[in-house]
Amino acid sequence: MMKSINKTFYGLSLFSAFILLVMLVLLDVLPTLYLAGIIVTIVFVYIILGALCFKIKNKIGNIILIILECLLGGICLFASNKIYETNDFLEAVNTNKKENIIYYVMVNKNSTNQKINDIMGKELGTYLENDKNREQVLEKLNKKVETYEKKYNNLSTLGNELLQNKIDAILVSGFHKERLEEQKEFKKSTKVLYKIKISLTKKETSDLDIVKNPFSIYISGIDTNGPINTVSRSDVNIVVTVNPKTREILMTFIPRDYYVTLSGTSGPKDKLTHAGLYGIDMSVATIEDLLNIKIDYYIRVNFDTLVNVVDTIGGVDVYSDMDFKTYKGYIKKGYNHLNGEEALAFSRERKYFAEGDRKRGEHQEEVIRAILNKVTSSTVMLTNYSSILKSLNNTFETSIPTSEIKKFVKMQLKDMPKWNITTLNLDGVGSNANTYSIPNESLYVMIPDEKTVTKAQEAIHNLKKAK
Repeated sequence: MMKSINKTFYGLSLFSAFILLVMLVLLDVLPTLYLAGIIVTIVFVYIILGALCFKIKNKIGNIILIILECLLGGICLFASNKIYETNDFLEAVNTNKKENIIYYVMVNKNSTNQKINDIMGKELGTYLENDKNREQVLEKLNKKVETYEKKYNNLSTLGNELLQNKIDAILVSGFHKERLEEQKEFKKSTKVLYKIKISLTKKETSDLDIVKNPFSIYISGIDTNGPINTVSRSDVNIVVTVNPKTREILMTFIPRDYYVTLSGTSGPKDKLTHAGLYGIDMSVATIEDLLNIKIDYYIRVNFDTLVNVVDTIGGVDVYSDMDFKTYKGYIKKGYNHLNGEEALAFSRERKYFAEGDRKRGEHQEEVIRAILNKVTSSTVMLTNYSSILKSLNNTFETSIPTSEIKKFVKMQLKDMPKWNITTLNLDGVGSNANTYSIPNESLYVMIPDEKTVTKAQEAIHNLKKAK
């Protein structure tokens, strides 16, 4: 009886090992030598185990074998599950081919217009002067309810006339809604009547072998929570240039308020962060123009990404060279242990510092460094692997093909190269100017220091040409 039970558990354990081997082959990140070694080891172990299963006849021996079979089977199933989670995550992070822009129909809370049908045949104020989706938005709205458009070229005037009931309703993008709601009176006295979603199709990405050719990745950190495919300002702008031949990585940090020409536009320049309002392709093209480079791929994250990851790994230790206050509390000079929300506040604060956006860029570098230190110098990645992947769900996306990511991981595991990582920070001088996105309002901008731009251009081009 015991021998029969032993054979059953052996069969189940062997099946678990077979599943693991299939999953390893499908994942395709292990170098051939590693994979062959694992296969040989598993086959050898189960041959020995099978021989013992048929040879041992006493009860105690069979019990020991059953325990061993359960242990090995459990390990194989656990490893298979982790591989499945990894593959599922990699397949999901670059499936979004579209991104969404949300527009809002807003009314005064005290008006008689409390349902979307109430504005039928009435005046609708719009601030869509430089909006490429203008016609599409109005067409979608008119399919729901017909209105008479009244154009405004000043956002503040539009908001004030809604508050004074001089206009029945307004139609604005999510960004302009946020700008209006910075006035407490506007936020308190208005409400959203209707939402319109516009979908943008992203451009196809590069067809590049990233283990053989140098490439650049644009990292965009958008200032929003929720779905990662929602268009928003890009508050973090980093170009990561990788040369797999020389094992060098250059991280170029660009201030969010950099005063640049948005690609393909005419008229006033704009803050770089506003490029994100027109989709990830606009941000990429604008930075390509600025640095005179080709950006091959992008990675996009949002507020939730940082908060979730930092909390999942148990917080991070970041260094500050001074005492200051954020909206989440005080930061002291020296090392500070921060949770997710505190790390986000540390990364976003700029108004406290005379250096403004430059200081914020330094803090973002510090948080990135702290996260990397935490996950690479301890067992955090191993013990929190599943949780980290879940924390990135819907808050992280990339245009890097899954096949190329796997190929790069395989190269890293095979050669275990040490990478030389350097950073550059673009600089400039603070000023005030009209912008493309809000043409009739003077906003804070940073006028680029052309010397730092030229230095970054040369560094990126030299790294890509290095052999």
